[in-house]
Amino acid sequence: MKVLRPFIYLVATIWLCLACNRKIDDESPNHPPKAFSAKGILDVNGTTLYVSWTKAVDPDGDKVTYTIITKDTLARNIDDTTLVVRNLSPENAVNGKIIARDSRGLSNITSFVLTKTQALFIPDVNFERELVNQKIDSDGMINGQMSPNDALKVTTLNVSNFGIKDLTGIQAFLKLKSLDCSKNSLTSLEVDKITGLTSLTCNANQLTALNVSKNTALTELYCFDNQLASLDVSKNTSLTSLNFYLNKLTTIDLSKNTALSTLEVGANQLSNLDISQNLMLKYLGCSSNKLTNVDVSKNTLLATFFCYSNQLASLDVSKNTALLNIQCYSNKLSVLDLSKILDLNIIDCTSNPALKTICVKDVAAANAKKDWKKDASAVYNVCQ
Repeated sequence: MKVLRPFIYLVATIWLCLACNRKIDDESPNHPPKAFSAKGILDVNGTTLYVSWTKAVDPDGDKVTYTIITKDTLARNIDDTTLVVRNLSPENAVNGKIIARDSRGLSNITSFVLTKTQALFIPDVNFERELVNQKIDSDGMINGQMSPNDALKVTTLNVSNFGIKDLTGIQAFLKLKSLDCSKNSLTSLEVDKITGLTSLTCNANQLTALNVSKNTALTELYCFDNQLASLDVSKNTSLTSLNFYLNKLTTIDLSKNTALSTLEVGANQLSNLDISQNLMLKYLGCSSNKLTNVDVSKNTLLATFFCYSNQLASLDVSKNTALLNIQCYSNKLSVLDLSKILDLNIIDCTSNPALKTICVKDVAAANAKKDWKKDASAVYNVCQ
């Protein structure tokens, strides 16, 4: 026991020291986040506010979140150092404050007063950087704003593939005829004020909605590879080219788009497609949908027709004598008559297990076609 006693004293001493240190740590003073500054821009209409602020550093290393308070807005628990507030009541000035609060409840506050300015604010740094690079933003600085007069000088704008998340400010480009904002990270796009727009390319973004009802001059609309569940083009009667491939549409009304010559609607969830009013169509892509029938009897100018990966049990192309390319593989076809087509260069009707007979004008010529593909179980025949 005498041998163990010093060891017991040593363990007790170490435990007491650790306990004391823990108590000292628990009782150490907490400090609020350090002072920080805020700035921002109120748009010319006084309805949209862009606020940015410097990071409030916490001396103790605690996580800091921000609360922004204005007359119309209360935004809590923000981790970022920017905030865009839209749809404010029109104001000539906005007073507000930002509270930086650490995880233990201590805070620091800074205030801001913004007076309405004639500047056009561009909150997305990548968007403004490209405007500067293209010498559109005449002040040449990445400062969140540009002159509205600069925007009015632009008729064609290509800001594709620059990592842009917010295209706020584009509404002031009132003279635009062509806009390409594809391959970015946009979740919204407002172009309703740009009524002279004739070409809009916004594919490969993350758009869930797109309003083009005011853009009645549009002749080209490319909005493929987004997340659109609906699309209203009933007011866009001048459209000649429309592509909304790879979205989530279950229906589309094309009855007013009689000028269409190119239409791509593939990789959606369409179960019906009415193109009876689209008599000018030369290209039609409707692959990878849920279609059981596609009536192309009125589309006599059709040259290219992609309808693969659907549920088509029949396909009547007897009126489509100008066809050059048909891709109808991976369907449920049992009969296919190609005999009325004058100069068909390419066809792929493979993966149609029920298709046994393909009607043609000349069996020998059909067998000699290198770009005509069919299942081995299907044969060419001259049908009566």
